[in-house]
Amino acid sequence: MICDDSGRHSTMASTKDDDLEITEETASQMKAAFREGMELHDPEFLNYVQEFESPWTVTMQIIWPNLVVQRELNTLGIRHIVPRGPHALDMYWTMFGYDDDTPEMDKHRLKQANLMGPSGYLGVDDNEAIKFLQDGFKHSHSDEGIVKLEPEKEGSTETLISEASVRALYRHYRQVMDI
Repeated sequence: MICDDSGRHSTMASTKDDDLEITEETASQMKAAFREGMELHDPEFLNYVQEFESPWTVTMQIIWPNLVVQRELNTLGIRHIVPRGPHALDMYWTMFGYDDDTPEMDKHRLKQANLMGPSGYLGVDDNEAIKFLQDGFKHSHSDEGIVKLEPEKEGSTETLISEASVRALYRHYRQVMDI
């Protein structure tokens, strides 16, 4: 996670490791998701076509608590959460291509767009996590919360298993909103 000093902007950046070997120990830690012998029917689904001079295959820029600009492999998109009251929200997904994309790249982007969106492989998990948060807020009687992953840190980190950048974003948010 790369954060500016104000906490206002952050980018989650990671790279696909085609040489990654899943050890027995790693597989045991991922037992809910990893199944020996499980394969995609279409392995081209996860092919990455390098389009930019960048080491990253995934980047997500957090613009505001409700707006994320993302690039996952070759998908380009915006995820926008629009509150509809204290107990409801809409999530909008907008996916993009480039005007000079070839028909093959259009097809590739559309295939990979199944990662994102309201029922995409990754998008559905994001939607569920946001629903859990929304349900929790309905029953909250406090305006304070506790975040415990890397609690001593705020801002940039070398790991995605941290809420340090989230703490920085909400510190900035509270300043801007004067709360």
